[in-house]
Amino acid sequence: MTHAGRDRPISANSIRLDPPTPNGLVDTLTYVNTKKRYSQGSPVPEFHALADFRCEPQVVFDFLIRPANVVQLSPPDFHVRLIEGPTVVRLGSTVTVEARNFGLRQRFSVRIIEWEENHLLTDEQIDGPFRYYRHTRQMERTASGCRLIEVVDFTPPGGMMGMLLTADRLQQYLADLHQHRVSVMRTLLENPGKT
Repeated sequence: MTHAGRDRPISANSIRLDPPTPNGLVDTLTYVNTKKRYSQGSPVPEFHALADFRCEPQVVFDFLIRPANVVQLSPPDFHVRLIEGPTVVRLGSTVTVEARNFGLRQRFSVRIIEWEENHLLTDEQIDGPFRYYRHTRQMERTASGCRLIEVVDFTPPGGMMGMLLTADRLQQYLADLHQHRVSVMRTLLENPGKT
């Protein structure tokens, strides 16, 4: 499936798969500098990650379409607050959160630009620190449950903040955040009632 604004499909085939973890689940992080978009003469960074969950795709999707869960998925030291957003997002919904990242309190607003029930959710920054930010989450059914494929296209901030937040530093930040989110999601989704 090709998604709006993309020149190639998102699939597990476009992401390098690492061997399964000891629990049999796949966790992969891949950093890609694509040639499809340029900013000031440089390729725009693209962050890829995937993770397997022992639950159905609709369970993962239902969790991700609820903005209040963003708070649960964020590391406690980020102090994330949901400022505005619906209980459940749909195509066209906007969500605003406030967080403390890189020593600064920042607001981040996104609009849902792709929404396909139990399969696809994409948000794009409409206000925030990045010059460009798009986060796509695709859920695929697997033999053990669900594979969540995430792709983040971004252009680092400009100005003084951009000098501190380079693409490499932001990719490491996204990797750390992804690993935290996957850990929390596995606890909440794979063992409901045990938390």
